[in-house]
Amino acid sequence: DLEDSFDPSTSERTFRLVMSDYAIAAIHEPLVRMVEAEAPGVRLAIANLGAGAHLSERILVDNDAVVAPMGFGFQGVSRPLWTDRMVVLVDRSNPRLVDGRLTLVQHPAPPASASNATKDKAYAGAVIGDMATDLLAANEAAGTPYFLEVALYAPHNRTNPRGHYAGDPLFPPMFRDRTGKRSCGRVACGKLTIDYLPGFADPRKDNRPRLANRKRARAWNTSRTLPAVAAAPGWQAQVVPSDAWTPDFEGANATRHQQFTGPADPPRVGLHLQYFRDQDYERKLVSSSNAVVSPENKQWAVTDRGTVDVVPAGADGRAAAAVPMLSTQVRASSLDAVTAPRMLMWHVYWINGRPMTSAWRARVWGALERLRGQGDDAALVLVYTDADEQAPRRLDAFLRQHWAAIDAELRQVRDAGQRGAATGAAR
Repeated sequence: DLEDSFDPSTSERTFRLVMSDYAIAAIHEPLVRMVEAEAPGVRLAIANLGAGAHLSERILVDNDAVVAPMGFGFQGVSRPLWTDRMVVLVDRSNPRLVDGRLTLVQHPAPPASASNATKDKAYAGAVIGDMATDLLAANEAAGTPYFLEVALYAPHNRTNPRGHYAGDPLFPPMFRDRTGKRSCGRVACGKLTIDYLPGFADPRKDNRPRLANRKRARAWNTSRTLPAVAAAPGWQAQVVPSDAWTPDFEGANATRHQQFTGPADPPRVGLHLQYFRDQDYERKLVSSSNAVVSPENKQWAVTDRGTVDVVPAGADGRAAAAVPMLSTQVRASSLDAVTAPRMLMWHVYWINGRPMTSAWRARVWGALERLRGQGDDAALVLVYTDADEQAPRRLDAFLRQHWAAIDAELRQVRDAGQRGAATGAAR
């Protein structure tokens, strides 16, 4: 079992990967950062997928994996890694809309007997460039504002196993660029890689919007406060004091902090929910800087860690599948460690509907969900209470009665965000 035998934190293995230029552009940066964070001893040797690679009999002998377009007949076992969804923003009055749907315009390829100049005029990059130029010319004097972004570095890997013209390589450039040592400028088109793309993998720190005082601006979000979780029978919601304890997690799109008292009244049980969406390198749920109590925290110190399983009540009253939780006990920093206040906390990473306690598994699962086009929605679910003899029972009782509602709440936020994104794209 690979999961049992491979420990990313101690492995020093080198993985050889060969990818198409699009695959490198899509996953190279997040893959390298994830490996650096979770498997510091692992090395990645990533090569560009060259023309004719699908005909090689040694490609899977010389490499651990190939990431390439489907349908090109690579040998060995394969599976879809992700699918792309094309989204178009269209004005409702656009004449190309018929019954709310786009009509397609075909740009037929010239016959093989046509001149290279004629073929190049029908090349995807040339067609896009001509249409963009026409749009600018027609609207440059208009009073209605518009926004246009065109990438004339056309994605030119073909979408069919066989090329349209005889001798077409896997990544066919324009015919004018197929000959000469410097057919694409400084190098031949066949040797172009992402190294020749200015700005590729540029650090994102200098791209973060900042306020006039140079402080980092708040990340965009659709909801700054999550809806409240209703108290289950026997429990009552209480007002949260302004100085109530909060975990050392930052970067959430939306949060919710509640406190409850149970049938036995105090001590209270606190609930922290922090929701993350559209995560990036600086703003994500699972990171070295996000912790229940960070090492830099001068008010609280961790005294014990562990794991527990909670078996929540299902919708039909029967026990549902166990939910794993990380257990953390903390005490207030004080000269008198014996009398210092203590708290018990249980928390779990909610990754697109799946509870997880392993940080590296949460990262991998989140990355896979993004590659599958399912989004990167994730949340912190944390409960806490005073650390007395009844603390574990108190937290267990609260989660048994509230987990189904918490999970349903997070799923509704996720689904609403996906519907909102789809509606926004349709408009």
